[in-house]
Order: sequence, then C-alpha cells, then structure tokens
Amino acid sequence: MATETNAPCCSHGGGMKSWIMLALFVILTASFAYMAVKPSPGNEITIGNLTASQLEKTISVSADARRSVNPDLLTIQFSIETLNKTAKESQSENAARMDSVLNALKSNGIKNEDIETTSYNIYPEYDTNWVCPDAMVKCEDIERVSNTTLKGYRTVQSVAVNVKDLNSGGDMLDLIIDSGANRIDSVYFSLKDSTRKELEMSLLQEASENAKLKAQRVALGLGSRLGDAVSASTSYYYTPIYSNYVNMAKAESSGAAVSTPISSGQIDVSVSMNAAFEMK
Repeated sequence: MATETNAPCCSHGGGMKSWIMLALFVILTASFAYMAVKPSPGNEITIGNLTASQLEKTISVSADARRSVNPDLLTIQFSIETLNKTAKESQSENAARMDSVLNALKSNGIKNEDIETTSYNIYPEYDTNWVCPDAMVKCEDIERVSNTTLKGYRTVQSVAVNVKDLNSGGDMLDLIIDSGANRIDSVYFSLKDSTRKELEMSLLQEASENAKLKAQRVALGLGSRLGDAVSASTSYYYTPIYSNYVNMAKAESSGAAVSTPISSGQIDVSVSMNAAFEMK
C-alpha cells in the first residue's frame, strides 16, 4: 500500500517577506527625503531650517587668522645599519649599538616616552658580478652571465627622538652619532600637541570674529542687517620646519669640539573659515 507523505514544499513566504522589506525601505527613504526637503504650508520648499527664499538672502564670506610662532619640539630621526655574515650577528651588533645610543640619550635627560622605534628590518644582501660562462675564455658583454653571492645580512633599525629642550638640539645630534648611530634621516621642528591645540582654538575664534565682521560690513553696505550664522567650515594649516643635517658640519674652535649648530626659525600657523549668515 502506498503511503502518502506530507513532504515540505517550497513556500512563497520568503519572497513575500522580501517584497515587504523592499516596500518598507522605499517608504522610509521617501520619508527621510521629505524630512530634509519638505513643502512648507505656503508650498515653499525648505532645506533644513531655511526656506529657499531665505537661502537666497544669505551672505557668504571667507576669513582667516595667521600667526608665526617659535617651535617648542625638536624631532630627530636616526638609523643604525649593520652588515654581518649571519642574520644573528647582524641583529646582535645592531642591538648593542642601539642600546649604546639610547642609554646615552636617557643619561642626558631624554625620557622613554620621547623615544619611538619607527621601523626595524633585516634582509640578505648580495654581490652580483657578470662573468663569462667559461672563466678561461674571453667573451662579449652580451654573453656574460650573473654570478651572485651572499654578501651578508643587513639590519636597519630606525628611531625618532623628541627633544623638548631646543637649546640642547645640537648636543643631542652629536651624542647620537658619537654613541653609535650611522645615519641621520631627518631633523625637524614642530609644536607640542598641547601648544598646537591651544593655538588652533585661539585662531578659530579670531577667524570667526573676522568672518562675522566682514559679513557685517557687507550687510551694512547693502543696507541690510546681519542675521544668525547658518553654516561654517574651517581648515587648519601648519607645517613643521625641516633641516638638512647632512649639510651641517660639526664646528670646531681652538681644537675644542663645539655642538652642531641648528636653528629653527618660526612656524607659520593659520586657520581659514568659510561662513554664511542670514541677511535681513
């Protein structure tokens, strides 16, 4: 006797659910669009809190605030490179030389938080010569083949040091080289984070006041009154000062070593603002 089995069959429930979700998405999207741009009671389009006619009655201005300041932070980036027959020997020599440099820096007032390892690499290095296939026979250049031999392993460790006492910058440069570093990558002057933030806030206020004053003058010239600000955007600019240590020579006077002379100059900092105001 055949037995009738109620096997589950494909249902259209999943498809119906998808259509319902799609319909909800369309309704929500239309609702958000209506909230952003909606007709006013007088059939006038509003964007945000302003009507289209109000947007036409705005004054847009740009203003800036600038200041030249002395830097209060010196950053020295240096590297130690070592080449040995084995990777272990190369790493060991590099570590020993780096310890010597870091101990010297710490002994001269540099704190741990002012020292940062920026990169560490170890890789094989090869010597390549182009020789004739048969060493006993002369050949044309085009016939030569490469003969590659392992030269050793090079370890390169790079570190950045922040020096807050700018008067000791030259001494620190010399100390880094004398205690084991064999490459100075960069020397630049900048601002501490606290200094930069305080300066930025001050310039933002100044740029805002300049923008409002400019808009007031425009409104006055047009015979109107200035209303509230409706939008504003700002940009902050400041560039550290880089020095080329490679071109700096260690000065000597009367046979006595003098610290490497470095000077910072001033850093230009600026804030730019674009703002729009209602015009009544």
